[in-house]
Amino acid sequence: MEIVVDGIPIAVEKKRIKYLYLRIKPDGSVRLSAPRGMSDAAIRSFAASRTGWILQHLQRLQPAPAPFQYVSGELFSLWGASYPLHVLPAHGRCAAVLRDGVLLLYADAASTIPQREAAVKSWYRDQLLSAIPSVRQECESIVGQRAAEVRVRDMRTRWGTCSVARRRIWLSLQLAQKPPACLRCVMIHELIHLLEPGHGPRFWTLMDQFCPDWRGIYRLLGGPHAN
Repeated sequence: MEIVVDGIPIAVEKKRIKYLYLRIKPDGSVRLSAPRGMSDAAIRSFAASRTGWILQHLQRLQPAPAPFQYVSGELFSLWGASYPLHVLPAHGRCAAVLRDGVLLLYADAASTIPQREAAVKSWYRDQLLSAIPSVRQECESIVGQRAAEVRVRDMRTRWGTCSVARRRIWLSLQLAQKPPACLRCVMIHELIHLLEPGHGPRFWTLMDQFCPDWRGIYRLLGGPHAN
């Protein structure tokens, strides 16, 4: 059988053993062996207590990408597609624009990596902010809940968060790099928190109802980093 704990699919197999055994395979799948007589509730409780350990090990399986130098030839992703960077000389503040399949970065020769990075991030923010309204409207209609506001933040460890009390959703700037289905899935995830604040069984039942393909999308995102 399979259980889902905090967005992590875990394959469970009951065997003639005395103790629980949790392991993560090289492909990132999580396996849990349990005694035959153990209840499903006890198995779920054990798995929930180990989610921090599971996430740490899943993150270790993902190679850290080399940091960008923001020079011509590097590839940058937008909505799942890759575009080569071409740096053009310019005076004043750095600025980025996508034109004819090329990401153009206008930058002074003396500009620093942080300055060039800020320009590219500003471009990503514009792309994400432009995409959010229609996706928000669609997802709010699906879930039957409305957020008071949706904001963008440069988050590295979360794809999204939701302040239930304020009905405010934050989305990671990194979503602009992923296929559009990822933005939709994370938006639905956060809107569901307005119905179910935690990540209990009801939450994942609602995810199955409103976003049936969420498991594959989470694998595409590299992990269930939403809150």
